[in-house]
Amino acid sequence: MRAVKLLPFFILIVLLQACLETRQIEESAIINTRGVDLIDEGEKRMIETTIIPYIFDPHAPDMTSLLIGRGHTIKEARIEAEKQSPYPLVPGKISIEFYGKEAAESGILPFLNTLVRDATVSDIMQLAVTNQTAKELLEVEQESVKLNRTEYLEDLMKKEVKKGTLPRNTLEFFTRLVQQVGIDPILPVIDVVNGKPTLTSAAVFREDRYVGSISIKESFMANLLRQRMGGAPLDVGVPLENYLDEIAYQGEATEMEDTIFLSLMLNTGKGKIKIVDASSLTFKADITMKLELLETSIPMNIKSEDTSRRFERDIEKYFVREYEKLFAKLQEVNSDVLGLGRRYIASRKGSKTTDKEWMEKYQDASMEFDIDVTIINFGAID
Repeated sequence: MRAVKLLPFFILIVLLQACLETRQIEESAIINTRGVDLIDEGEKRMIETTIIPYIFDPHAPDMTSLLIGRGHTIKEARIEAEKQSPYPLVPGKISIEFYGKEAAESGILPFLNTLVRDATVSDIMQLAVTNQTAKELLEVEQESVKLNRTEYLEDLMKKEVKKGTLPRNTLEFFTRLVQQVGIDPILPVIDVVNGKPTLTSAAVFREDRYVGSISIKESFMANLLRQRMGGAPLDVGVPLENYLDEIAYQGEATEMEDTIFLSLMLNTGKGKIKIVDASSLTFKADITMKLELLETSIPMNIKSEDTSRRFERDIEKYFVREYEKLFAKLQEVNSDVLGLGRRYIASRKGSKTTDKEWMEKYQDASMEFDIDVTIINFGAID
């Protein structure tokens, strides 16, 4: 009896499926990479989109090509670009979206609007910025990278995210941070260097607007205050004068340098921000790092734990200075990528601090950095 009652329902499903539009994959151009720029066309402000699609048709002359369209909206620009393609452009498989500097500085949420609304777009698609135009970057990428162009750009960023030197740069993660009060996003910056797309720095945001750049090392430092990390390579400088007895090599290198550069590997690291005094906006960051010493720029005889302890203290001082410079840089551009605001709001239960209210306070915040470094393996480097 129950099967009889459900029969009309199953018939309806079959009929509805017959009404759905079908499209053969060989007759589609799947958008892999897209660039977004703002341009002036006469007296109008327009969006220019640069698209790299993938065509599955084995008879097509090029499996990938570069399509350019302009419009008042992303969708209108895509439709214009589609006029250069023999197949319909399908946006649901975009892997990376690049924003030219001017577009990123204007705020990228309007460009993301169509992606967030499209259920076929993956939440893990990557977002990135370039200090040039996205069009210039993708044109060079097309010329310099002959195979697997989109995979090349994806891997360029994914390996840094995996190491922890960059935070996640997915569509889902970016939009989630933008919606939170008290923490701002970071995205990778890829520019053309020596004719090839290269990861050069990290973009810091104020909400969805690109307001400044920091180095990859500074991006790592910021990320260390967000999550537990391990496996990231580090380079640190310590004063040469503190290790004169351990120098195993005398020559021009030791005479010209006043710094010994250490190549290190982060075994484990974590950081936590605490609010010391909410009324005076005083914060403290406690950061612990366990490091392995891999190489020194000048050959050294490191045979005692005393030398290792001196390295630890000098590395701690180095990172305190670097964190202080980073915090000053972030306050200058009004970007709270370290997430002080999130801690401040958590300490004021029941209060509904707005993002605007927090940013007015942010400029008056002060922060102390307490770094605890342990070298777990230094061997006998000579």
